[in-house]
Amino acid sequence: MARSLPLLPLVLGLVVGVLLERPSVLGQLRDGDDGSNVTTWLPRDLLPQHYRVRIQPILEEGNFTAPAELEFTFFARRATNRVVLNVRNLEVSEASVTVEEESIPHTWTPLPVAGHEYDADLETYAVVLGAGLRPGRVPGRYRLRMRYVAPVSEGAAGLYRVSYTDQNNTGRWMAMTQLHPTNARTMFPCLDEPQYKAPLTLSVARRREHTSVTNAPLLSSEPMCSDDDWVWDHFETSVPMSSYLIALAVFDFDKIESRYSATAADGDVTFRVWSRASQLPRGAYAARIGPRVLRYYADIFNIPFPLPKQDMVATPKLTFQAMENWGLIFFRENGLLVNEADPGSRHFVAETVAHELAHQWFGNLVTMRWWNDVWLNEGFATYLSQLGVQHVEPQWRSEGVFVLETMQAVMQKDALPSSHPVSREVHRVSDIDHIFDEISYQKGASVVRMMSEFLGAEAFQRGLNAYLRRHAYGNAAQDDLWAALTEASNAHGGLPPGQTVKGIMDSWTLRTGFPVVRVQRDYSRGTAGVTQQRFLVGPAPAPQAEADCCWGVPLWVKTSNGKTSSEVRERWRGEPNKSVPR
Repeated sequence: MARSLPLLPLVLGLVVGVLLERPSVLGQLRDGDDGSNVTTWLPRDLLPQHYRVRIQPILEEGNFTAPAELEFTFFARRATNRVVLNVRNLEVSEASVTVEEESIPHTWTPLPVAGHEYDADLETYAVVLGAGLRPGRVPGRYRLRMRYVAPVSEGAAGLYRVSYTDQNNTGRWMAMTQLHPTNARTMFPCLDEPQYKAPLTLSVARRREHTSVTNAPLLSSEPMCSDDDWVWDHFETSVPMSSYLIALAVFDFDKIESRYSATAADGDVTFRVWSRASQLPRGAYAARIGPRVLRYYADIFNIPFPLPKQDMVATPKLTFQAMENWGLIFFRENGLLVNEADPGSRHFVAETVAHELAHQWFGNLVTMRWWNDVWLNEGFATYLSQLGVQHVEPQWRSEGVFVLETMQAVMQKDALPSSHPVSREVHRVSDIDHIFDEISYQKGASVVRMMSEFLGAEAFQRGLNAYLRRHAYGNAAQDDLWAALTEASNAHGGLPPGQTVKGIMDSWTLRTGFPVVRVQRDYSRGTAGVTQQRFLVGPAPAPQAEADCCWGVPLWVKTSNGKTSSEVRERWRGEPNKSVPR
C-alpha cells in the first residue's frame, strides 16, 4: 500500500527460487501463533476453509445497501459451542442462520442453534450452538450459512460508494471496497485478521450498464431471474488470502488491456488499466510499464505471478494513495494516470505502480502474521519499487533517488525523541492505522538495503527466496525472515561464526532511532576504538539510556603496508566499545 540515517550501506540482491505449488489452507494456523498477548485476536477455535459470498450492491438514492448471502466452510481446531466471526454494521438475519456438520463427504447434518451474541467492542458475532463443534473428526468440516445486509457506506471504508461525473458531465455512482486493515467485517462476516487465509468465491449482482471486477477472473454471467435490469457475475475462486486483500468494484469505467507472456508452463497474464472514459488516455503509461514490472518481479523472484490477470483501477476517492489487493489494485487517479503537465507525474506513477506490484509477493503471497510486522509488507515493497522503476526507466537512476527521498528523509524523523521502532506492538484495532508511517515504509526499506550489503548478494538472494517459498500462501513474522537469511548466510559465508541475522537486525527493528558511530585511532597500539550513541536532534536530549544502545553495525577496515592494501570486513555485534586492528 502506498502512502499520501547515518550511512546504511546496501547492494542490489536478486532472488533465486523454484516454482510453487499452492498449498491447502488446512494447517496454516498453529496453536500459539503469536496471538496470546494481543487483545483483539479472535478465539483460536476455527480454521477457515472457504468463503462463498453472493452480494448485490445497490446504488440508489435512499437505498445504498447490499443484500447478501454467506456460506462459510471451516474446521474446528478446538471443542466449542460458539462460532465467532468479526462483524461490524451488518444486519444479520438471525432466522436464516444455520450451522451444519459434514457427517460423510458432502452430507450435512444440521446442528441446533441456541442463540446469537454480539460484542460491539470486539466487533464480533457468535452463533451459540446447542451441540458443540468436535475437532479431529473425519471429514471434520462445518458449514455456516446466513443472509445479511451490508451498508454501501459514504466514507471510504468497507464497501462504499463514490460519485463522479462522466465525459458528458453526468453524475454517476460506483461501488468499491477498502477492506484494509479491518473493514472486511463490514462487507461480510469473516475471520478478519491477517493470519486467517482462505479462498473466496464471489458472485456480484450489477445493473446491465455496469461492469464488476474482483480479485479473480470472471467465470460467467447470467440475468437475475427477478429483475431483467440486473445481472449476476460469477467469479472464479480466489487463491487463499487474508480478508483485508479482498476487493470488489462496480462501475462503468473503460479499460486499456495488455498482457505479458510468461513461460509456457505459467501462461499469460492479462493486464488491465481502468478509469473514467474521459481520463483513460492518461493511463497508457501505466498500461505499458505495468506488465514489464510484473514480469520483472516474477523473474527475479523466480516465482510466477499466481493469478491469470491483474487489474489496476484509477478511483476518484481512496483512503490511501493505492491499495495492493491481490489481482485488483486500487489507485488514486494521480497515482495511475499521468499528468503530462507535471514533470514529476510519470515518475510518481511508475514508483506507485512498482510499489503495489511488489506487494503481490511481499504482502499478498506472504503476509505478515500480525500488524506489528507490517514493515515486512511495506518496507520490502518500498525497497523493491526502486528496483522496478530502475528496470523500466534506467535513465532515472532510482538508486540515488531512493537514498535522497527515502533513506535520508526518514532519518530526519527517526532522529526525533518521538520516533518509534520499525516493529511495535499492536494490541487494539485503533492501534493499526498508526503504524503505517515513514518508519514502517522508509526505514523498513532502508534496513532491507542494509541487510543486502552486510549479508552479501548471494546469501541475501537465497535467504529471501527461502522465505518466500517457505511461507507462500501463508503468514510470517520477522523472526521467520531472520531464520531464512541466517540459514542462507551460514551456507554461503555471509556472517561470522556465532552470529545470526536476528541478533543484528532486532537491534534495528525493535529499537528506536539510529546511531552515530565514532572511530578514534590509537597509532601507538595499532588499533581503532569504536563507540556508538543514538543520534538525536532537539533541545537538550536526555542522556542515553542503556536500553538505547547498541545497534549491530558492520565495519570495513582497510589496511596498508605502504605498497599494497587489503580490506578486512569485521562484524560488530553492537558492544558499546570495540577495538579493531588498524
